[in-house]
Amino acid sequence: MAPSSFFKIVMAKDLQERKLRLPESAVVVYGDYLGDKVVLKVPNGEKWPIGLTSRDGKVWLNKGWSKFADFYSLDHGNLLIFSFEGDHSHFHVRIFSRSCLEKDFGSFFNVEDNLSGETDNVGSSESPLMGSCSKRNGKGPAFPLNAPPSFFKVVLDDTIRDGKIKIPPIGSMKYEDFIGDKMFLEVPNGLVWPVELSRRDCEIWLRRGWLKFARFYFLELGCLLLFTYKGIYSHFQVRIFRRNTLEMDYFNLSDEDETDSNSSGEIECQRMKHDKERRTHGGDGGMSAAHRSPKVLSRTAQSELEDKTQRAFAKARSFKSRNPFVVIRMRPSYISTHLKLPIYFAQEHICESGERKVTLKISDMRSWSVKCIIQVYNCQTCARFQDHGWKAFARDNRLEEGDVCVFEVIPNTSKCALKVYIFRDKDQ
Repeated sequence: MAPSSFFKIVMAKDLQERKLRLPESAVVVYGDYLGDKVVLKVPNGEKWPIGLTSRDGKVWLNKGWSKFADFYSLDHGNLLIFSFEGDHSHFHVRIFSRSCLEKDFGSFFNVEDNLSGETDNVGSSESPLMGSCSKRNGKGPAFPLNAPPSFFKVVLDDTIRDGKIKIPPIGSMKYEDFIGDKMFLEVPNGLVWPVELSRRDCEIWLRRGWLKFARFYFLELGCLLLFTYKGIYSHFQVRIFRRNTLEMDYFNLSDEDETDSNSSGEIECQRMKHDKERRTHGGDGGMSAAHRSPKVLSRTAQSELEDKTQRAFAKARSFKSRNPFVVIRMRPSYISTHLKLPIYFAQEHICESGERKVTLKISDMRSWSVKCIIQVYNCQTCARFQDHGWKAFARDNRLEEGDVCVFEVIPNTSKCALKVYIFRDKDQ
C-alpha cells in the first residue's frame, strides 16, 4: 500500500499564533478522514487530542496544539513526521530537532506543572494526554530507549550536481562506529542500494552509488530523506518525502521490467534502456495511456502520478470487509502483461503452488476467468495472474497506472473467486 505519511516544518509563527497549518497536499489526501479533532500519538504511546479548525479549504491544528508544542519543547525549524494510522483522525508523530536528529527527551517536568497556564482542554477533563501519561507522571524518556535512532537530510542542488551527499554532523558522530566503507540504503519496499562512503575531516559523504539512487527516485531540491539505523552494521532504512511533503509511493523498476537482478546496476541499465528507446522511437507507438509500455516519467509527471495514487489509496483505505482481501496499486506491467500478487495471499486463498483458474467479478453480472501461476522466479516464490484473461480484465475495466484495486475473497463457492473493487483518483 502507498505510504501514508507527510512532514511539516515548524515555523516561529506556528508557535506564536498557537496553531499549525497542515500542508495542502495532506489535506487533499486525508481530508475525508479528518473530523473536528485529531489524535496525535508519539512513539512511547502517549496520545494527544488536538482540535481542528478549517477555512477556505485550509486546515489548522488549533485547540491543544500549544500544549503539545510546549510539552515537547518545539522550536522554529523542528521537523514533524505524521503517519496516518488507519483509524479515523489518528496520526503517529515523530519529532526531529534542528540538528536533524530525532528528539530524545531524557525526562520531563511533572505534566501538570509543565502544562500550567493552559485552559483550552480537548478530550479528558483530567489531563490533556490520553493513555499512559498519568502513569509516567512526566518522568523517563518520551521515546522508547530501544527505538531506532533516526535523522533526516534535505536534498539540495549540489546533492545532485556533485553526485554526493553529506551525512549531517550529528549523524556522523552518532553512527561513526556503526558505518563501514559502505552504507546499505533500504527503501520500504525492500530494495537495497549499496553506496560507497568517503571521509574527510570528521565528515562522511555518500558518493559512488548515490547518484544512481538519487536519479532512480527522482530526487530534487527540497526532497527530504529520513534515515533510520536498522541495528545491522552499515544498514539504514531510507524513507523519501517529496517537496509537496508527502512520502513517495515506492516503486521497483526491476520488478516492473522482469530483470534478473535487484542490483542497482541492473536497475540503472534498465532505466537507461528505457530512456534510449523513448528517444529512438519517440511517442508511444499509438498505444493508449493505459496499455503503452512502461517508461520513465519526468519528475513533474512522477509527482502528479504519486499524488493521484495517494488519493486513490485514500479512497481504498475506506474499504472494510470480514472476508480476506488485498489492496494492489496498478503499475504499467500489471496492466500490459501480468498482475503480481502477494505470495502469502495467493498461497493461502488460491493455491500453494502450480496453477489454478480464478474468477474475477466486478458485479453479479460481469466476470472474467484468469489463471493464477505460482512458481519460483529469481530464487523467490512468486504469484501472478498471467494470461489473456487478466489482460481482458484490465482492458475491459480501463485500468490505468495509479488505480488501486481491492481483491476480496468470495467465500462459500466451489470455485476460487475474487470480487474486485476499483478505486481511482476521480470517479469515472
